[in-house]
Amino acid sequence: MLALIALTFAVAPGPALDARANGDELVVNEVRVHRFATSRGRVQPEARARAAAETLQAWTPGTTFTVRPQGRDARVVAGPRTVLTVTPAEAKALGTTPPALAASIRQRLADSTALPPLRPDALQVSTAPDRPIEVRLLGSQARKAKVQARPEGVLRVERTLGQLRFVPLRAGTAEVTIGGATEAVSIAVAVMPYAITPGREYQATVTGNPASAETVAGAAMAAVQSDPALSGAVAVRALGVDATPIAVGQAATARVRVRAEGAGHTANETVVPVKVKNTGVLIGREDELWYSNAPENVDRPQRLYWGRLAPGRAVRLLYHHKNVTQGPLVVRFMVANPTDTPARVATLLGDAEPALDPTKVGYEAGERFWPLWLVRSAEVVTVPPQSVVPLCVRLTRPEETMSGLATLQLLPGGPDQLVLVGESVLPTTGWDNWAAAQRHVGAWRVARPRSLVATRLELTGVAQNVFPDPFRPGRFEYRVGERFGHLRIGEQGVANQPGDGVLFGNFGVVYEIEGTVENPGPSPVEVELVYEASAGYAGVLFVMGGRLVRGGMLLPKETTVIATIKVPAGERRDVSLKTMPLSGANYPGTLTVRPVGIELGTVTRKAETSVKGK
Repeated sequence: MLALIALTFAVAPGPALDARANGDELVVNEVRVHRFATSRGRVQPEARARAAAETLQAWTPGTTFTVRPQGRDARVVAGPRTVLTVTPAEAKALGTTPPALAASIRQRLADSTALPPLRPDALQVSTAPDRPIEVRLLGSQARKAKVQARPEGVLRVERTLGQLRFVPLRAGTAEVTIGGATEAVSIAVAVMPYAITPGREYQATVTGNPASAETVAGAAMAAVQSDPALSGAVAVRALGVDATPIAVGQAATARVRVRAEGAGHTANETVVPVKVKNTGVLIGREDELWYSNAPENVDRPQRLYWGRLAPGRAVRLLYHHKNVTQGPLVVRFMVANPTDTPARVATLLGDAEPALDPTKVGYEAGERFWPLWLVRSAEVVTVPPQSVVPLCVRLTRPEETMSGLATLQLLPGGPDQLVLVGESVLPTTGWDNWAAAQRHVGAWRVARPRSLVATRLELTGVAQNVFPDPFRPGRFEYRVGERFGHLRIGEQGVANQPGDGVLFGNFGVVYEIEGTVENPGPSPVEVELVYEASAGYAGVLFVMGGRLVRGGMLLPKETTVIATIKVPAGERRDVSLKTMPLSGANYPGTLTVRPVGIELGTVTRKAETSVKGK
């Protein structure tokens, strides 16, 4: 912004008052003093305005204005001279009385003649590249003052009664100098670019069969936020996204309404179109489970996890950490690209907002993860060379737990390795903590990549708690009239990669369950699949027939009906379903197959179902 300048020249004095007629208006020192609404006798309003202006030209500083009654009229006088006479007809036309109208005219005359020779109403203004701005310019020297803008090409100056109009031509700064007979002032004008350029089109890539509306919206938000053309001083906030699911190989335009603002820019709201394409390259079956839960109770800033992503290998990431300090902690997981080649990571994330109930947080993370996982709906996140991109950035308060599930796959065509780092940090340290992302699912959607040099992130480490092939088969059989069918979930832990550790509870492991129900009897039978929280408080989610079944939060020994199956007489039904032990829950749990109407333990609740991918 240009420095403010106000100059005074000691030269021969100029006129103390500039009075003129502007049609039927009396203008004094560029102030509209009065509009003559009626004729007086045969004298028309325009002539009355000219006569008043001529009288005022003889005004000398120090002469006061007063109002004097004259019959039904009221005169405004300056010394011995009558400036104008207000008649009842004129006052009535303006909705007032002669004395009241004359008093207001007298005040405007006093105010306008008290002005300095040059008085702009601002010495520093800013505007957008397509938004003209007006500055009032009053005073006895205002009308005849010379106006010049330097440098040329930033703006054009237009003059109207009592004001200057600055018409921007391009972004930049200019100094508008106004020179009168004895006075001069300068106005600093900044033409600031919009924080985000209206009409600019962005592109994003997703996968999925189909890519869900949530994934498409997230990818569109990320495309706008990560635009390298945006100034580092600009903060962009999405106000809403209009997006729909996209089938494999198809493309569609999502519309993101954003507000952007930042120093040196004009804040603006606009709708940004983002062309989103579903590549159809689906995330594969996960090869490994990365389990970030050691320590579960985080008592200081520290590294929590380290892993190396390789092309063509999908990994499932589970993180679940509780803040046991006396103050807030930020827990964040990031993907770093230490190479000179851009990388693309298919990213599918179910992330819960931190809360005091660790079991419910784990349930909410799974509830967000499963619908995306079922259709492999993922955003393709670009990690620029020598940069870090956040997966999640969560501000946790004392005793709060943060939890999430993700599937990540480094796509071919880029570097052969990326590094995943999880850590806890104090809120007052490091990179502003990507503060805008602390309350959002999918931190990369609202936080921009950061330079590795600036972050000083340590990229070396040793992979721990890596569990290969994070799937587990399950089998049950039930013949009506015989013993109930049973399957225990989370009872036998899976071993980690080196073979020297076991994941008890199998948190984050997908159970692929197959079963049969046979009815040898002469009548149809209804059979139900019931889950019991055998080991304690637990959140329960199943998938059956492409639908997510929400068992909800169960108290110890409480049960919920996952499904009811009708089996005709003499027939058999095959059953397929999936589940996953969720973070914070207690295991093992028990899946029981039994006839409808039998109650065991506490009251059985009916689970809720939702359509696949919703």
